[in-house]
Amino acid sequence: MDINALTQEAEHRLSRDRENKVASVVAAGKTGTALLHAREELGVAEREHNLTHAAAQRQGWSAKDLKELGIEPATKQATGRPRKVSPAPVAE
Repeated sequence: MDINALTQEAEHRLSRDRENKVASVVAAGKTGTALLHAREELGVAEREHNLTHAAAQRQGWSAKDLKELGIEPATKQATGRPRKVSPAPVAE
């Protein structure tokens, strides 16, 4: 094999390797972006589900009732200030 052919073959392999590396990072970037969007959408769906689940409970449904109906449990309990419990009256 002469030096020109060897040089061309080496350049061809390096070019192919570079193209493969670029293609792999582009693919990883695309899937990473898709994953980020999916996580954002999941967060929105979870917040909405938590709100509607809490609303159903305020309407009188228990978490057990909702589960028996096939409704997923809330992923997080509703936030807010805890209810204040009045102390029991002291017996004299």
